[in-house]
Amino acid sequence: MSRCDVSSLSPWYARMTVRLAIAILCCSTLMALRPSTTPLQRVRQRGVIDVVAIASDGVDSQKFLEQSFAGEITQLWARHLGVQIHYVWARDTAQALDLLQRHAAQMALTRLPVGDRQLPSLRISRPYMDTQLELVGQGARLPQTNDLSGATLIVRAHSPEAETAALLQEMVPQLHVKRASELARTEDLLLLADQAERRYALVDAMDFDSHHTLHPRLHIVMDLSQGLHLAWAFPGGNNSLYQQAQSFLMQEEKDGSLQRLLAVYGPQPHFDELGAIDFGHDMSERLPRLEPVFKRYAAANHLDWRMLAAIAYQESHWNSSAVSPTGVVGIMMLSASTAADLGVHDRQNAHQSIRAGSDYFRDLVDGLPAQISEPDRTWMALAAYNMGPGHLDDARRLTARLGKNPNLWADVREQLPLLGEPRWYRHLAHGYTPNSRQVLAYVSEVRRYYDTLLLAHPEYDTNTRLALR
Repeated sequence: MSRCDVSSLSPWYARMTVRLAIAILCCSTLMALRPSTTPLQRVRQRGVIDVVAIASDGVDSQKFLEQSFAGEITQLWARHLGVQIHYVWARDTAQALDLLQRHAAQMALTRLPVGDRQLPSLRISRPYMDTQLELVGQGARLPQTNDLSGATLIVRAHSPEAETAALLQEMVPQLHVKRASELARTEDLLLLADQAERRYALVDAMDFDSHHTLHPRLHIVMDLSQGLHLAWAFPGGNNSLYQQAQSFLMQEEKDGSLQRLLAVYGPQPHFDELGAIDFGHDMSERLPRLEPVFKRYAAANHLDWRMLAAIAYQESHWNSSAVSPTGVVGIMMLSASTAADLGVHDRQNAHQSIRAGSDYFRDLVDGLPAQISEPDRTWMALAAYNMGPGHLDDARRLTARLGKNPNLWADVREQLPLLGEPRWYRHLAHGYTPNSRQVLAYVSEVRRYYDTLLLAHPEYDTNTRLALR
C-alpha cells in the first residue's frame, strides 16, 4: 500500500487517525491565536534596550552622550523600563535609520528636521527638545540670505544640514556649498570655517554650543528657521514601546522633569570671547606640563583626568601659586585643614596639590549613596567639592522633604538657593550655606571646561570604544 487510505484501515485505527489530525489542527489554531510577546515585553525580559546613536564627535562619543541632555533623558527612560542601555553606533543618520528599520535595535536617537522625508516609515516620539540650525563663521551677523552670495558653506554630507544647504543654494545660486565626508566631526567643520572669512559652517545650535569655547572667533551669523527635533524613533509594526515612550515623555513634561533637566544639560551661557581665548592659551601653554600629573593621579583613583583638570582650571586656572582671599592655595585650592588631612606639606607643589585634590574628589564620589547614578553622581560630587559634603547632604534632604528626587542633580540643584534662606537653613543639620547660588555656577563652569577638554583631547577608552557598523 503506497499511500495511506483511511478506508482500508481498521475502524479503530481510522477513528484514531482522524482524532489525531483534529487534535493537531486544534493545537495549530491555538498557537496561531496565542499572542506573541511584544517588543516592550521582550526588552523587559532581556533587561537591555538597544539604542542606535550617531558617533560623530570622536572616540569619546559614548561618554559625551551620557553626560548630555539626550543621554540623561534616555537613561531615565531605561530606568523607567527597568533595563540597561546598549548603544549601537552608526556613522550618520541614514545608517542609524537603516539599522532601526532592520531591527538591529529597538529605538534610535534622532535629530531630524520637522517633516523630514525619512520619517514616515518610522514611529517618532514627541520631541523632548527642539533646537535649530545655525550658520556660524567669523564676522558680523548677516541680516539677509542674499548676503551669502559668493560665500562658501561647509556641511557634512548626507545630513539634515546638507539638505538645508541645498535649499539655501537654490535661493542664492552664487553660494558655494562644500560637503565634507559624512564621517566629519563638528570640530572638523568648525576648523574649516575658522580658517577664513566668508567661509561658514552649518551646524545645529547644541553642537555649536559644545564647541564654541574651542573657536572663540566664530559666532552665529544667521539663525535659520528650520527646526530640528530631538526625539526617539521606533520601527513600524507593534507600537508597544512607542506608546510607552509617549506616556513617559508626556509625564516627564507634565511634572516639570524635562524643564529641570534642560536647565542642567541644555545650552549653557558661553564664555565671553576673552575667557575662551585665555582658556585656549592655557590649554596650549600650561596644560602640557600638568597633563602627565593629572593623568597619574586620576588613574590612581579611577577618574577621568580631564575632569580633574577641569576642576583645577576652575579653581586656579592651573596656577600653582594661586592664593584666594579666603586663604585656599595652589592648583586645587586646598584649605590648610584639608591639606593637613590629606598629607600635603606644600600646597603650592603641583604634584601634592593634584594628588590631594584627586583623593578628595574620589572620596566625595564614593561617599554618595549607591542609588545615585552617573552623571548625577559627578555633578553632586562637584557641588560637594565646592560647598562641602555636609551642605550637599542638607540639600538632598531638603529635596526629599519637598517631594522631589534627592538622587537627581536636576532636582537637587533647584533647592540649593534655599540653603541661604533662614526659614530653611535653621532646620538643617549644617545650617547656613554661604554663596549657595554660586555652587550652580561652579558646577556649570567645570562642566563647560570638561566638555571642552573632552573635545580637545579625545582618547580611546576600553569601556567606551565605538563599534561602527
